[in-house]
Amino acid sequence: EHSSTLLSSPVDLSDLMNPGVFLNALRQESARRLGQPINDLVFMSQWGGSTIKKAVCPVMIEGLMIEGALYDGNSLVECQRDSPSCSPISNCTIAWVAANDVRKQSGMVDIPLYYSSEREKQVTAISMPCNGSPDHWKLKSVALVLKNQ
Repeated sequence: EHSSTLLSSPVDLSDLMNPGVFLNALRQESARRLGQPINDLVFMSQWGGSTIKKAVCPVMIEGLMIEGALYDGNSLVECQRDSPSCSPISNCTIAWVAANDVRKQSGMVDIPLYYSSEREKQVTAISMPCNGSPDHWKLKSVALVLKNQ
């Protein structure tokens, strides 16, 4: 199985004209390679450099910013009084995988990814590790945004 050289290095979604189209193309290619219907795929994310099991088209994304919380490399943490409103965040790997290969992960919360800090248009949601209740982080309106928007 050949691997794409385009996707072997990290992708900055803010460099793309339409990141949503890229994510949908990734979904279609994953479905084709897995021999699965497109609706039977689930969007997964992995932080900290580890791989996503059974992913055929994993992509490392870079250049995301976080608002409403900080990410310490292991999980979401509270902002401090002197924290910037928007902070760069480490790279994460994303992939579409067959739904029957996925077990629900505890200690994760879906964080919306927006095109900009105005939060007018959402690209997708990316799961991030968190301590405590995921609802706590949702109430804090934590969001990821593309840089340079």
